[in-house]
Amino acid sequence: MSRGNGVVNYAYETPYPIEVVRLLITGSPRTVVLYFTVDGRESALRLNNPQPLESVVQRFDECYQIRIVDSHSAGSQLEFGRYQVEIWDEDNPISEFRVDAFKLENGSGNISP
Repeated sequence: MSRGNGVVNYAYETPYPIEVVRLLITGSPRTVVLYFTVDGRESALRLNNPQPLESVVQRFDECYQIRIVDSHSAGSQLEFGRYQVEIWDEDNPISEFRVDAFKLENGSGNISP
């Protein structure tokens, strides 16, 4: 997901490291809410319409960071308005999936892309 200069422009990155506390999945509309802590403070990352869903749930036990890329700004003309979510272990992306939208909710208010 790099532009011509080889640098990835993330729409959002969690701090490093995070600890995933719980995962809530709803069926209709398909939404995943990921609760995580950083330095004892809990935040929630709401992901709308994640695809494929299997990629969302399989690797969070090894998750140290989440990075989100705006697919359209990364050069994908067919992905306008969608985001690529990358799940990272200590050094490498270990899972990825696409979402329609995301929203971070924490104690200081809501942050939207």
